[in-house]
Amino acid sequence: MVKNIKKKTLNGFTLVEMVIVLIIAGIIIGGVMKGRDAMESAKVVATIEEIKNLQAAVLSYRSDYGYLPGDDSTAKANFGDKVSDGKGTGKIDKTLAWKHMKAAGLITDESPRSSIGGKYTLINGPLGKAGNYLMLSSNDEGGGAITPKQAQKIISKARDGGNMIQVHEGKLTDSGGESSDKKDAEKSATKGCYSKENQLNLANNLKACVILVPIH
Repeated sequence: MVKNIKKKTLNGFTLVEMVIVLIIAGIIIGGVMKGRDAMESAKVVATIEEIKNLQAAVLSYRSDYGYLPGDDSTAKANFGDKVSDGKGTGKIDKTLAWKHMKAAGLITDESPRSSIGGKYTLINGPLGKAGNYLMLSSNDEGGGAITPKQAQKIISKARDGGNMIQVHEGKLTDSGGESSDKKDAEKSATKGCYSKENQLNLANNLKACVILVPIH
C-alpha cells in the first residue's frame, strides 16, 4: 500500500521569496535615494537662481538711486518715513539693505531665505573680508548654512563666470543658531567647511560653509 505523503509547508520565507523581497527593497531604497538626489539638485539650482536674481536687483537699485541698498542717504526722500537713510559712505548697513530693496519694490520679503537653507544678508565686511557682499549663512554673523557637499554642487553648477560665488568657513553655531567664538576656537578640521589641506571637507555633513558673493 502506498501511503499519501503530504508535503509540509515550512514557516517563514523560502530562499526565492527572500531574494524577491531583497530585490524589491533595493528598488525602493534606490528610488528614495534618487528622489532625494533630485530634490537636492533642484534646491541647488534654485539657490543659484536666487543669488543671480538678488545680485541683479542690488545692481538695479544702484542704477536707479545712485547708491547701494543699505547705504542710500536719500532713501527717506525716495520712499518716505517708512525707511531710514544710509550713510552714503559706500558701506552697506545690513539692517537697512533689505528695507531699502523692499521699499523700491525689488523684493517682497525683508528677510530672504534660501531654497537650500539659511538666509541672505547684504553686508559689509563679513567674516573679516573687506567690501560689500551678498552672504548666505544661518545668521547675520556668518554661521554655517550649507554642507561642504552642497557648497561643491553650487560651485560646480554655477561655473559660468558671472556670479563670482565664493565658499568660506562659517562660524559654528550653538543650538539657538548664534555664533560661538569658543566653539570656533575648539573647532577641528573634521567639523569645518575645509580640511587641513584647504579642500572642501566632503566627509563633513555639518552645515559649516557660508556663501559670499562680492557686490561691486
